[in-house]
Amino acid sequence: MFRRLVKFLIVVFIVGASINIAVCWGIALMQSPRSSSEAQAIPLDEAQVTWENSTARVWESLDVPAGERGRGCGRRWQVVMKPLRANTPIRDATIKPTNEFGVLIESQYGWPWPALRSGATLRLGPQSLIAIEHGRWIGTQDELLRHHDLRALAWGPMWPGLAANSGVYALAAMVLLWLPVARRRRRRRLSGQCVRCGYDLRSGGGHTKCPECGST
Repeated sequence: MFRRLVKFLIVVFIVGASINIAVCWGIALMQSPRSSSEAQAIPLDEAQVTWENSTARVWESLDVPAGERGRGCGRRWQVVMKPLRANTPIRDATIKPTNEFGVLIESQYGWPWPALRSGATLRLGPQSLIAIEHGRWIGTQDELLRHHDLRALAWGPMWPGLAANSGVYALAAMVLLWLPVARRRRRRRLSGQCVRCGYDLRSGGGHTKCPECGST
């Protein structure tokens, strides 16, 4: 009995994790490109830390990076940009430098919590370089290069959200799988049948043990 319960819980959790991944990928496939009106500025010190901790640290470290973040339905994103040439002004006080610059983009997917992430490292200017990490890019080139919007089928795990979401979906799957069984057992009990095999117990002389399967 215990072994069967453990197997059942493992199967249910696998189902929950599969649903979790399907939800994340569904968000990426169905969600439209992000709107610039959803952007909020990232503090400069946080943007600097994000830049220094990224793969872009091998680039030139000139000027202070600027950044923004936002969220949509089931998706969060973050963009950090940094001029790569000295004395490069940031046009109109936005995060778009006028010359060669580097861009770090991260998109997070999941509901109710972010569970999977994908990232992109761009170097834009006379020589444009693109590197997509932890995901398959499904957006358009215009979204990525001009609007710095990364949409991808992500597979980079965000462990707290991945575990929590999988647990929520596993619980929902367990309830959905158990409801038909509970209804059938209740119907058999009310009709005087064995709740396990359906054997008619009304002619069994009041025995509480099923003569067919042995369950009580």
